[in-house]
Amino acid sequence: MTLDGTFQLARSSLQLNRSRWVCVRSGCTALLETQAPRLSNATDVLQRYGGSSSHELPNAVAAVAECASHFPELVRTRRAWSCCARYV
Repeated sequence: MTLDGTFQLARSSLQLNRSRWVCVRSGCTALLETQAPRLSNATDVLQRYGGSSSHELPNAVAAVAECASHFPELVRTRRAWSCCARYV
């Protein structure tokens, strides 16, 4: 459940006229169910990502943002999310 996987799942489906779009939504739902508790807990974020490479936290956040861009009703935040992979 990374940005790469989420991006490929969603964007490939879009290129194929939303083929298997229900599966894309299911993948995003599974991603959000695991990431929401992790990213909402400051202690967990610092323990999980504080000493790791600079790639892991942006990867987790961007995967959520990719799902939010396609299924905004699944992600409730104070501010709108946008994904960093718009250029791809």
